[in-house]
Amino acid sequence: MRYTFACLVRNLAAGTRLALLRPVARGDFRVDLAQLALLLVLSALLDIAIDFAESAPDSVFDLSGLGAEFVGAGVLLAAATAVALALRRAALALAVPVLALAAYPVLQVVRIALAKVPAAEATGWALTVALLAWSAVLIARATFVAVGRDGAASR
Repeated sequence: MRYTFACLVRNLAAGTRLALLRPVARGDFRVDLAQLALLLVLSALLDIAIDFAESAPDSVFDLSGLGAEFVGAGVLLAAATAVALALRRAALALAVPVLALAAYPVLQVVRIALAKVPAAEATGWALTVALLAWSAVLIARATFVAVGRDGAASR
């Protein structure tokens, strides 16, 4: 169990470098099903925190909102599987989501922080577009790092 959480910390550190466009390599990540599960749970918890930060003080938690988490995870896994099939590299079906989910908390924490900044409301649409662009860059970079420089998936 300690090893699994050490790998999670390692993945989050490497994911932070990935999200901030700092140098990072596929070997900096630990990819396995336990990491995927932990990162999916962490992402869901951070999304709940984002919703809480952006909601009115008298809002009530609604479990039906968890459906969006499953859809998002499904789209990520399906896209990673499509990349893996297209490149004939089965390892990418797991590596791409782990790398992307390891980087995504940086963006999620920024969203939580922005929800608490009054000036962020005035430029809401611009911030939304910027965050969407950052998210697209993050997922593309995770894919390129997972594939590796020579086009072969690192194991």
